[in-house]
Amino acid sequence: MFQRSTLMDKLKRRQEDSFTGRESYFDELYHALEVQQQEDYKVLCFYGVGGAGKSSLRREMVNRLTRREDIAVGIVDFETKAHQQPENALIHLRKSIISSKKINFSFFDIVYALYMSKAYAHLPLKESITPLLDEGDLLVELINTIEDVPGLGLVPKVYNLFRKSSSFIHKYLTKTKMDYLSQLSALDASELLTYLPDVLLEDLVAHQTKNSCRLVIFLDTYEALWEDKRMKGYQSVVDSWIRAMIQGHPGLLWVITGRERLRWAETDPNWEFVCSQRPLDSLTEAESKTILIRSGVTDEEIQNAIIKQSYGHAYTLRLAVNLHQEIIRTRTPNVQDFVDWRTPESLIERLLKYLTPYEIKTLELLAITRSWDEALFEAIVQAFQTGYPLFQRDELLRFSFIYHNELTNRWEMHALMRESLRHHQSVHTIREGHLFLFGYYASQLSRHTFTGTLRDAYNWLEEAFFHGLQQVEHGWRTHDSLSEWFRLEDAKFFNSGKWELTIPLFKQFISYLESLETTEAQSLRGILVYDLAYIYFKEGNYTDAEIMFDTSLDIHLTLYGEENRFTAKSYYGLGTLYHNMGRMAEAEPLYCKALALREQVLGGDHIGVAMSANNLATLYQDMKLHHLALPLYERAIRISLLPENYNPRKLADYKINLVYFYHDVEQYETALTICKEALSLRENSLSPLHRDMAQVFLYYGNILMRRSELRLAEEYYNKAVHILEELNHEFSDEMAKLHHNLGVYCYLAGRTDHSTREMDLAIEIKRAIYGEDHYRSRYSILTKNQIIGLDPMPSRLHLDF
Repeated sequence: MFQRSTLMDKLKRRQEDSFTGRESYFDELYHALEVQQQEDYKVLCFYGVGGAGKSSLRREMVNRLTRREDIAVGIVDFETKAHQQPENALIHLRKSIISSKKINFSFFDIVYALYMSKAYAHLPLKESITPLLDEGDLLVELINTIEDVPGLGLVPKVYNLFRKSSSFIHKYLTKTKMDYLSQLSALDASELLTYLPDVLLEDLVAHQTKNSCRLVIFLDTYEALWEDKRMKGYQSVVDSWIRAMIQGHPGLLWVITGRERLRWAETDPNWEFVCSQRPLDSLTEAESKTILIRSGVTDEEIQNAIIKQSYGHAYTLRLAVNLHQEIIRTRTPNVQDFVDWRTPESLIERLLKYLTPYEIKTLELLAITRSWDEALFEAIVQAFQTGYPLFQRDELLRFSFIYHNELTNRWEMHALMRESLRHHQSVHTIREGHLFLFGYYASQLSRHTFTGTLRDAYNWLEEAFFHGLQQVEHGWRTHDSLSEWFRLEDAKFFNSGKWELTIPLFKQFISYLESLETTEAQSLRGILVYDLAYIYFKEGNYTDAEIMFDTSLDIHLTLYGEENRFTAKSYYGLGTLYHNMGRMAEAEPLYCKALALREQVLGGDHIGVAMSANNLATLYQDMKLHHLALPLYERAIRISLLPENYNPRKLADYKINLVYFYHDVEQYETALTICKEALSLRENSLSPLHRDMAQVFLYYGNILMRRSELRLAEEYYNKAVHILEELNHEFSDEMAKLHHNLGVYCYLAGRTDHSTREMDLAIEIKRAIYGEDHYRSRYSILTKNQIIGLDPMPSRLHLDF
C-alpha cells in the first residue's frame, strides 16, 4: 500500500536531512551563549568547502535562536553581491534583526541617510532610503515632514525640529545623539562610512542594555567579500570594518560561516583567544545513508554507489538525489547511473542526459548570463530558437542550482553548475551567447532617455560591458571597438551629471589593459586613464584625479614623447586640475605647454587650441591679468565659430567665461549681452534641467546684481537652485556658489539673518569639497566676515562665479 506523506512530513524530513550529523555545532553555539560575559569578545567560525551545508546550518541556528525572547538575531549573507559593500551590509543587518521587542534604530537611520545624501547625491533621498526602512520609523516620518521645506540639508532640518522641541524627534533622539550627529555631519562620505558600523552598534548595544538581552550576529558566505579582490595585495583590508565592529563592542556573539578559516590571528595574535573555529566535517556513511533513505533512494546498491562517489559532501549528495528524481520520471534508476560518478562535471553530464534537448540548450545559454529576468529569458529562447516553451519557464525553478533573487527579481544559477554548463558547450555557442547578450543590453541602453536615477541604465551598461570584455579577452572583439562604444555611452552619463557611476567599469577596463604589453593596449589605457582622471576632477576627488592625470601623462610621454596631441591633452588636464585647486603657479606653465603643443601638432584653428586658450584665459583672469585674458577668450570664440568646429555647447562655455571676464572689469552691459547669447545657445542644446542651465542662470543673476536689479536677480538665482535640487546636486560646488550669492543678495536686501545662513551653507559645502584653505572657501569666509562687521566692508561684495 502507498504511504501518504503530508506537507508537514516533507518539511520535517527536509529539516532532518539538512542537519543530520550537525547537532554538535548547535551545542557549541549554546555553550558560547552560556559562558560569554558582557565584557567578553567571542567569534564562532564554521568553515568548509562550497556545498558543505554552512548556509543551511546558519539558517537553522537563526531559526532556533529566534524562538527565545532573550536573544536578538541579525544576519548578513555576503553571497548577495550588494551586501559586500559595508553601507549595504549595514542597512541589511539593521533590517534583518529579529527581536521580541522593537529596536530603536533612529540614530543609525539618520546617519545612514546623511551618508547616502553625500555619497550618492544623484539619487533622490526619499527614493533611495524610504523603501529600506519600516513604516513608522523616525526617518520615514522625518522625510514626510520636511520633504517640502526647501534650502537646507537633512541635518540642519533635523536640528530645526529638535530646537523646536518637535515631539517625534525627541521621542527618538537624545541630546547626546544630536551632539554625535553634529560631529558626524561635518565628515565627507568616505569618513562617514567608517563610522556607520559604530553608529549601528550604538543603537544595538543600547537595546541590549535596556532589555537585558543577548545579541547574536551571523555573517554567512564570508568568502564572498573577496570576490574579484584576491591576489591584489590588500586582502586583509577587505574585512577590516568587520574586525573593527567586533573589537569596538564586547558582549556580542558573532557567528561566521565561510569556506576558509579566519586568518585574523596572523596579523594580531589576540584574535586567537577570541575566535573559536571548527570545520564542517563530511557526513559519515551512516548519515549519508539516512539522508538518501529519507529522500526516496531505497535501493542499497544505488545508495552505496552515491555514498562512495559523494565523499560525504552535502551539496553533491543533494545533486545525486536530484539526478535520481530526474531518472525516475522516465524509468527505474539502476546502479550504473551512479557508477564512476566522480566529479561535478560527471554529475552534470548524467543530469543533462535525462533532460530534453530544449531544456539543455536553454540552460547552456542561461549559463552564459550572470542573471536573467523574464524579458531576457524570452529573448534568449526566441533568438536562439531553443524550442523551450515560454509558458513553462517556471519549470526551470525545479532545479536546485537555480534560485530567485527577490531583491532584484532576477534568477541566478549556482556557480558550480554555471561553470560546468559553460564547459559542456561549444566555443561557438559561448561566443554567440556573449555577442547576443552584449547587443541585448547595449540596445536597451541606447533607448534610454537618461532621466531620473539612471539605475536601469547603469545596470544595462554594466552587463553590456561585462559581455563585451569577455569577447575582448577571448579575442572575439578588438580593444578599440569596445573602448569606442564604452566611451560614447560614458559620455551620456557624464553629460547627465552622473559621471561617478562609470568609475568601477573604467577601473576594470584599465586594469585589464595594464596586464597587456602591446603598444595599442597601453595607448588605449592612457586615453581611459585620462577620462577617469577627468571624472574624478568633476567629482571633486582631486587626490585621485592628480594621480590619474600624472599616470596619463607618463603613459603618453613614454609612448609618444613630448610632441603629440595626447601628451598635450594630459598637460591640459593636469593644468585644469591645478587651476581649480588654486595652484595657479603650477597651472600656468602646463596650460602654456598644452597650448603650444596643440598649435604645433593640431594647427592653430583646431578646437583643442580653443579649449587651451579658453582655460588659460580663465587662469589669467583669476590672476587679475585681464590684458592677457581677453585676447585668449576672443581667440577661443573665433575658433569655435569655424564651421568645422561649431558646437553650440562648447561655444556657450566660452561665452559664459567671457561673461565672467566682463563682469570682472565692470563692463556689465557687455556682460549681460553675452550672457543672453550663452543662455540662448544652451536653451537650444540642453534640457531645461541640465546643470549647465543652472550655471548660466547663476551668471545672469550676478550681472543683474551689479545692475542693482535685486528682485530680478533673485528670480534667476532661484531658477538655478530649482535645477540643482531636481538633480540632487544640493551639495555641489554650483550650489555653494548660489548660497554665497544669495547671501550677498539677502544682505543688500536688508535681510541680514538670512544672509548669514546662506553664507554658512556656502562655507560648509566649500570646506567639504575644497578644504578650509582653498581660495573659494576663503572668499566666502571673508565675505561673511564683511557682512557681520568683522572685516571692513568693500565697495562691492564678492560674487561667486
